[in-house]
Amino acid sequence: MHVRIPDQPPPGGEEKYPGLRSLFLATLYARRVAEVELWPSQLEAASRSSDLSDDLVVSLPTSAGKTRVAELAALMTLAVGRRVLIVTPLRALSAQTERAFRRTFAPLGYSVSSLYGASGMAAGDEDALRSKEIVIATPEKLDFALRTDPTLIDDVGLIVLDEGHLIGPSEREIRYEILVHRLLRRADAATRRIVCLSAVLPEGQALDDLTGWIRNDAEGQPVQSLWRPTRRRFGLLRSRATSALMSFSLEDDGPFISRFIQPVAPKKGTRKSFPKDNKELTLAAAWKFAAEQKRTLIFCTQRNHVEGYARSIIDLANREFLTSLLDDMASISRAVEIGREWLGEDHPRRSVLKSRSNPSCAVA
Repeated sequence: MHVRIPDQPPPGGEEKYPGLRSLFLATLYARRVAEVELWPSQLEAASRSSDLSDDLVVSLPTSAGKTRVAELAALMTLAVGRRVLIVTPLRALSAQTERAFRRTFAPLGYSVSSLYGASGMAAGDEDALRSKEIVIATPEKLDFALRTDPTLIDDVGLIVLDEGHLIGPSEREIRYEILVHRLLRRADAATRRIVCLSAVLPEGQALDDLTGWIRNDAEGQPVQSLWRPTRRRFGLLRSRATSALMSFSLEDDGPFISRFIQPVAPKKGTRKSFPKDNKELTLAAAWKFAAEQKRTLIFCTQRNHVEGYARSIIDLANREFLTSLLDDMASISRAVEIGREWLGEDHPRRSVLKSRSNPSCAVA
C-alpha cells in the first residue's frame, strides 16, 4: 500500500495529505492483523483511486476488497477538504458500511453517519447529510433529501455507488437508477467523482455501456478481477439412515466426509433423534461450521422461512440439541434491548439472541 498510495498530494491537498496518509497507513498497520498489503484484486483499483478525476467502475468478487478501494478514494477526497457520500441500496449494507468506515476514519478525526430506513427525513437527518464528512445513505433517503434541498451535497467530492448491479427493471431498482441519473446530470456533476462498486456487474457490451454512463463517455476502462481471497467449493449434504454425508463435488468418486453429521439420541421428552428433518439437518451443519470458527449463512427462499428457522433454533436449544456458541452475553445485550424496542418482547429474532444458544451463524 505504501507503493500504491502516492507520496505526492492531490491538487488542493498539499496541507492535509502528508499527515493524513501517514496516519491512515499507521492505523491499518496497528490492527490486530495488519492490513497494509493489498490483494491482487485491489492493485489496479488502488492505483486509480488516487486520481480524483477518474470515475471508476470496479467489478470484484465478493470479499475481494471493494471496501478498501472505496476507502482509498475517500482518503484522497477528504485530503482536499471535500466530503464523501456512499449510497448503499440495502439497510443492512448501510450499517455494515458505516461500521467499516468508522473503524477506518474515526481514528483520523472524521465523522461518519448513516441515513437509512423509509423515505422521508427524520430529525437530524438533514444536519447529518449537510455536515458529516462521510455519510452513508440509502437511495430512498438521499432522493427525498435532494428533492427537498439539492444544495445538501454541494461540497461532496466523492459519491460511491455500492452494489451498482442493483440497477434493473423492478420498482426499487428503477428508483436507484433514477437517483444515479439525477446525480450524473446535476449542473455541478463535473466537480464530483463517482465510484461504482459491484461483485456481479454484467459482461461485454452491457458493462461497457454502464462504464460509459458512469464516466459520461470519457475514455477509460472498468476495473475487473476474478481473484478471490478464499477458495470456493461446492458441497452437498446428504441425509442417510445413520448419518449425513458431505461430498465436495458432483462426481461419485469425489472427496467426501462420511459422517459429517451424526445423529443425537432423543432428549427432554422427544421421541426422535436429532436431526429429524432437512431444517434440523441444516442447523446441525451450521452449528458444526460455526463451532469450527467458520462464518455461516443460511439462505432461505422465502422471507417468512427465516422466523421459522429462528423458532427451531430456540426449540432445539431448549432441548439441548444446540449448545451455546458465544461465551459473553454482554457483547449482545445492547442488541437484545434494541430488539425489544423495534420488534417487541417476544419476537423470534430477539428470543434467539436471549436463548442459551446465541448462534454465530446468520439466517437470511
